[in-house]
Amino acid sequence: MKTLWTINENKTWESSADIIKEAKSAVAMTTLTKTVQTKRPNTPKEPNRTLFGHAQEYNIFSLKQLKFQEQLPLIQDLQMKKKAYRSPEKLKLPSIKSSKPPDKTTRFKCLEKLTEEEDTLTSYSDDINAKQDNVINETIAYETTLEFTLDKLSELKPNDDADKIVKLLDQLNDIVEKQYMTNIKEDFHIKSRILKCIDRFIDADNDVILLKIAIIILNLNVTGLNISSVSKLIFKIARDDRNDVHFEQTKVLSLFVNCLGCATPLEDAEALIYGYGAIKFLTLNSKLLEACLNLGILQLMVLHLRMLNLAKSELVPIPEQTSHGIFQLTGALRNIASVQDKKPLLAESGAIAEICKCAALFNGNTDLVTNLVRIISIASNEKSCSQVILSFPSAMSTFFQILKKYPGREDIVVRLTYALGNLAANDNSARLQISSEKDSIVILVELLEIYLAKDIELTTRVKSSDSKKDKQRDSLIEDVMIKIIRIVANLSLNETVGKQLTSFNPENKCSERILNVLLSCIRYKTIYESEELLLVTLTTLNNLTFYTQAEGGQENPFKKRTLEIAQALSTLMLITQKDCLIEIARVYGNLSRSEDVRNYLVDTRALYQLIKWLDQDDRELKLTTIGVLVNTMPDEDKRNIFRQDKGLEKFLMILGETKQTRDWEMGCLICQGIWNFMIDSSDIVDICGENNTFMLIDLLITLLDEDNLSEQDHYEEWEKFAHVATNLLEKIETFFEATPMLET
Repeated sequence: MKTLWTINENKTWESSADIIKEAKSAVAMTTLTKTVQTKRPNTPKEPNRTLFGHAQEYNIFSLKQLKFQEQLPLIQDLQMKKKAYRSPEKLKLPSIKSSKPPDKTTRFKCLEKLTEEEDTLTSYSDDINAKQDNVINETIAYETTLEFTLDKLSELKPNDDADKIVKLLDQLNDIVEKQYMTNIKEDFHIKSRILKCIDRFIDADNDVILLKIAIIILNLNVTGLNISSVSKLIFKIARDDRNDVHFEQTKVLSLFVNCLGCATPLEDAEALIYGYGAIKFLTLNSKLLEACLNLGILQLMVLHLRMLNLAKSELVPIPEQTSHGIFQLTGALRNIASVQDKKPLLAESGAIAEICKCAALFNGNTDLVTNLVRIISIASNEKSCSQVILSFPSAMSTFFQILKKYPGREDIVVRLTYALGNLAANDNSARLQISSEKDSIVILVELLEIYLAKDIELTTRVKSSDSKKDKQRDSLIEDVMIKIIRIVANLSLNETVGKQLTSFNPENKCSERILNVLLSCIRYKTIYESEELLLVTLTTLNNLTFYTQAEGGQENPFKKRTLEIAQALSTLMLITQKDCLIEIARVYGNLSRSEDVRNYLVDTRALYQLIKWLDQDDRELKLTTIGVLVNTMPDEDKRNIFRQDKGLEKFLMILGETKQTRDWEMGCLICQGIWNFMIDSSDIVDICGENNTFMLIDLLITLLDEDNLSEQDHYEEWEKFAHVATNLLEKIETFFEATPMLET
């Protein structure tokens, strides 16, 4: 008798049990647990630049009430720039002791005394005297110019010609800057006069004038209450985004950041409120955000946060104004965190660690917590930031305390659960850390139940009232559910945690309650209105039902209720969204090990629908569907349906496509499915049909020919395919060897 092909006679044959074991393993690969990603919660952009995005603005101020502190602290040990020309140990200028500023005559007398010490000067005394005369002349010229400018400004009113006011203010600023070069700026009497003069223009309805005033004040190196006043001024200017160009084109931003650096959270709370309020506005502009970072604003924010956290941890009373200031700071920090390539800076600067600490210390401040969780939410999908969060000792404890404290605050819950989902998606240690936190799973389950009840109630109301506000809130509530269910899905990627989530616990019955919520989502939501929710629900079901494959575990609610799960899934079999169909197939792949589920697939004609899915052009859907069908092959009645519905022909068509697709994983699974299809048949030709049998033989011979492989083929994947395909070919050969054939 002639054989129709040649095979390696030294090949070691595998038993049917081995092939079935490999088939089960391959099917399991199509239903493996997977991470779930989702979009970040939406934070609507505030239509206007405001200190707070809700309720009444804090301490709304009028610039008419804005006054600058005119009496400045005395400067000790005043020294002139020209002192460098004298021996410092021999020449000591008189320090100012009087509580009153010295007048012009007194200052000149001080200078005149220098001539009495000629015997103590070096050999350069003549040059020094000449330079001293220059200083006196410069001082006189400076004061003459200053007096002239101040007099001119004093003659003007706030509503006079703006260009004239701006010109004089520019002139005054030039004088102030020149004075800085000669150290005459340390004269607080002159500062007081300047502040008093420009104070009258604070009421001007012109932001350019206000900007010029701010620059002058900042150049004067003001301290104390003046920091708060100038911060309010900058805040007013920054509130209008049309003024951003002025911050780009002048050095006011640099001066202002330096000024903020002189403020402290406890002593200068109001300065921080308006100062960081202004920074929050300005960092909405990408160019100004970059400029702020270059000026060291991030490091300053971290320093102020650290100071606040230290004070709180040492039980120092924190004024309410300070909390408002930190709220503005964290608002600005959120703007920085929102820029993708700036996120690593949050980890490097220590900002994330201080944010976590602040959340732990101030979890009773709802507004501050809202900002903090927004930053954590944004930063959690960046690797370096997530590592800092996970390494912070009390991070998980803090997060779950906040969730427990604010279960009804959708804006807080949605962002914090999004962050937890990100951590669980990317780090196995995070899954263990989250699941081992005391009451973490219980808190998540309780939140799921709360928001499911809210969703059902609100959905009913939306259908009856068609209110836009109700629809928006319903969308937010649904988003919360998506984020929480996603945490469960990602936690279950860890085998230990997955088994924990699916094991029966008589104390809290969490696994039972999780399953109830998931089934409710499938039953009450439609794919057209809630596609993302259904998709994350199906993926979570796949991850959790994966653990029903383990031996034992009869108390596992997911294992006990496999038929109920299958029944819920069958209502979605006719949808067209392929992503959802893939997840349905994956869940059925896990459940179809149960004979009850396999029978249900036949009774509801779901098996017919699965066979139809083989015609889809989506690779993932084909692969997962083949996995389910492989599981149904042990039952003769399922094989008959498979044959009657042209399932084998579809398998052969997909196997034939492998010649072009080089998809060896798909080809391997097809071969395992065909093996199961003919597993206990005594007549392969009878069960497969003659044409199908010889088509299969031709395909296997072609695909097993190494000469047909190209450089694009992954040889290791092909070897796995060849291993199964060779066994299938040998099985067919064995059948023909035992069957009488006509000689050709």
